Amino acid sequence: MNSEPSRGLTFEYGETRQVLSWTQVAKRIATLISVDRYLNPKEKEEYPQWLAREEERRLQYAEERAAAEVLRREPTPVDTAQYQYEYHLGDVVYIGSREYEVLAFDESVVRLYDAQFPLLNAEIPRAEFDRKVAENPQNNHLRVVVAATETPETPPVAAKLFEETSPDGTARTDTYLFYHHADSGEVAALSNNTLRLITEKADAYVICADVCYLSEAEMDIFHISFRKMPRDWGLLPAAIQDKIRELKPEYEATANESVIGQIPTRHCRAAFAVISRRYR
Repeated sequence: MNSEPSRGLTFEYGETRQVLSWTQVAKRIATLISVDRYLNPKEKEEYPQWLAREEERRLQYAEERAAAEVLRREPTPVDTAQYQYEYHLGDVVYIGSREYEVLAFDESVVRLYDAQFPLLNAEIPRAEFDRKVAENPQNNHLRVVVAATETPETPPVAAKLFEETSPDGTARTDTYLFYHHADSGEVAALSNNTLRLITEKADAYVICADVCYLSEAEMDIFHISFRKMPRDWGLLPAAIQDKIRELKPEYEATANESVIGQIPTRHCRAAFAVISRRYR
């Protein structure tokens, strides 16, 4: 019997040679385990723990792949340009499923030539014509850009406020504030794009920002607890409040207008309870 990493296991019986792929080998071993013909007594005692470790490893690998995929995702570009339709004599337009040619037009009416019925020209009020043209994407060839409204988004600042290690030294929680300077007037968002501002790896994160665009599933993947500013000001430990006060004093000034003590889900409440105990 020989092992070939790229192929599987090779068995030779005299002149007979048989190659089993690793998939076939795995199925055969699973069958032998199920009928109690593979493991010795000691291995059978350890088998459940081994299965648990393998499942944990598999879940961790799947979680890391999902997290990497989220980070690789590019935001879908949004067409923010403004368009208007420009017509010329002889242009082809589509009204519903019918094709027409523009014969004449002014501010009140449009005359159209129908190739299927050349003796019957159509006249449509200009307002109705403009509406029907805009409704049909087949008329996009008539669009021209008026103005593009897209403006570059300024990324927020990611300030690391606190680093907490568990008593046994196995887990670390980092707290960040995503913010813009007071005179910018921009909203600091926690999103797939701004996650890239965090360059230090930790086991869990507490992120304070104006708004969150991540789903709960995505926050679970990254082990993130979100604190909406200034609404959740009163939920933060004093040590964190002191550091945020230095960067964004207006959060404390408007905290009394926020809804204090309300967290969207039971999961967030439980996470905050754990984190609060760490800061005490």
